[in-house]
Amino acid sequence: MRNSTTFSQKLTSRFLKSIQRLLFPNDTAQKSNNCTDCPLKGITEFGYHSAINENSDPLHPAARLLEPDQELKFGSLFRCRNCSSVWHLGSNKQRMSRLGSCELTNIMAWNEQSTSLTDAQIGILEKIGATPPDGSLGRTPLDYPCRVITTDGDDIKMAIVRRHKHAPIHALGKIRYANDIKEIRTSPFALPLCIRAATVKARELRNGLNLTFIESRGKIFALAWTNHFFVQDGHISANVTHVAKVSDFEAIPRGGSGTEDLVYFLAD
Repeated sequence: MRNSTTFSQKLTSRFLKSIQRLLFPNDTAQKSNNCTDCPLKGITEFGYHSAINENSDPLHPAARLLEPDQELKFGSLFRCRNCSSVWHLGSNKQRMSRLGSCELTNIMAWNEQSTSLTDAQIGILEKIGATPPDGSLGRTPLDYPCRVITTDGDDIKMAIVRRHKHAPIHALGKIRYANDIKEIRTSPFALPLCIRAATVKARELRNGLNLTFIESRGKIFALAWTNHFFVQDGHISANVTHVAKVSDFEAIPRGGSGTEDLVYFLAD
């Protein structure tokens, strides 16, 4: 498989100039961008609606420092007038998130890409079914595990088409876009929808460890946190079944796939 196109290859000089302007609008901003003396120092995300509208909110003075800078196709960018740090506010006006250079690069690339799917592609995804969102931080992306044939000939067997009207603030894995998709197929490694849904609702067993147990060909595996795929030699993902209880979860081998193996195709 050929390497996916990198962000730097996709960004035009106009994008790069926009990013440079947003991060370093002037020499003073570049020097003060660490927020050393800013009320927003140490804050990475907060509830903007209450902070900006309620004088009693402890973050009200900090929220008032953020000024609109640029409208995006979904949401907008803000800048702190004290330290020039860049922030993102979603379309629902609820969460304000600080952006580093990597997040800002992702957002500027996403903002200029076509992320629309065809009716045929949407139909295939609906047959596959979306893994239920966990609703963390009020965000509800729809993730469809599938196989994607790209316009440049890549055959990606563990792809996730993410439908979400929100900028890629905390995207996982490698990022591509809907306009890179030539064809969507069923992935040989995708878990059944009922198993994927169970991983989202898995209960915490200890210290933030949420496990879902599955059986395949008489062997039990543990899936940690939300899982879309199951990759084990000799096992067929579509045939796994859910196991409600186990006697010693510490001794059960882990299954699933790491997020580093996944390619996310961002779509509306």
